Amino acid sequence: SRPFSPIHSHSHHHSHSLNHRCVLTAITVDRNHYGDQTRSFEAPVITTDPALVPTTLSPSHTSTQPATETASPVLYPFIRAPYIDAIDSDDVTVLGRVGEAPVAVRQGHLMATAFHPELVATRDGAVWARYFVDRVVGK
Repeated sequence: SRPFSPIHSHSHHHSHSLNHRCVLTAITVDRNHYGDQTRSFEAPVITTDPALVPTTLSPSHTSTQPATETASPVLYPFIRAPYIDAIDSDDVTVLGRVGEAPVAVRQGHLMATAFHPELVATRDGAVWARYFVDRVVGK
């Protein structure tokens, strides 16, 4: 396990490797936990925040989740996805899960997802971007 590293780049210039690392949130993740890109998968994300429920979720949608949780009918892509091993602060809020595993978190003005909501072709992928702009950055 390594700390979450939202900025992790390698630059090869004149045979020198440059590694930049910035730890911003109080979570620990295992990068590329599920394997390489060929092991990518899609899964619905369970959320407790109504602002993160896709608009395709109709009132007649039935779920096996408790009433305080909603399983998205949208399948979100997990590409070389990290696994959140630990939440290291009470300041971190879990925004979404797949099963029992947290896959989206927020800490103050920062948000991290293990999936790629921007790759969902419908407007429902935008609920995460709207949440980030309205509730995370906008506060």
